[in-house]
Amino acid sequence: MPGMMKTYNFSEQTAEQVDAEVRETLDRAMSAALEILQRYRKVVEDGAQTLLTKETIDEAELQALWE
Repeated sequence: MPGMMKTYNFSEQTAEQVDAEVRETLDRAMSAALEILQRYRKVVEDGAQTLLTKETIDEAELQALWE
C-alpha cells in the first residue's frame, strides 16, 4: 500500500507535544521492563541456560525456575 503515511491536521507544537508524551511513555515502559528483568535476573539467566541445552521447558521446569 504505497503512500500509507497519513496526514494529520494539527500544529507543529501539537506534534512536538505528542512526540514528547510518546517518548515519556516509552521511557517509563523501558524503565519498568529493565526493573523487572533486574529483579528476576536469576530466573531469566537460569531459563536461558536451560533453553540453550534443552530448547524447551515444560510447565514443571518453568515453575521450578521461580522457586
